[in-house]
Amino acid sequence: MRTPDLETVKRWYVETLNFRVVAEWDYADEKLRPRGVTIVTEPFVLPAISRKLAFFADPLGNLIELAEVIA
Repeated sequence: MRTPDLETVKRWYVETLNFRVVAEWDYADEKLRPRGVTIVTEPFVLPAISRKLAFFADPLGNLIELAEVIA
């Protein structure tokens, strides 16, 4: 998510919407795959847009994109 203050936004999602943070980026693959999450692409860097990206699918096949701005 795009935000200047990630911790505040994460806290809002957890406290207001009752979301759970199940994994931080570096460990998402290790923790999600054993839970049966379909990893569509392993994390990769796309220098043209200065992003680290990964995709996984929900049980209905909808793609969910993880994106991190890189310096």
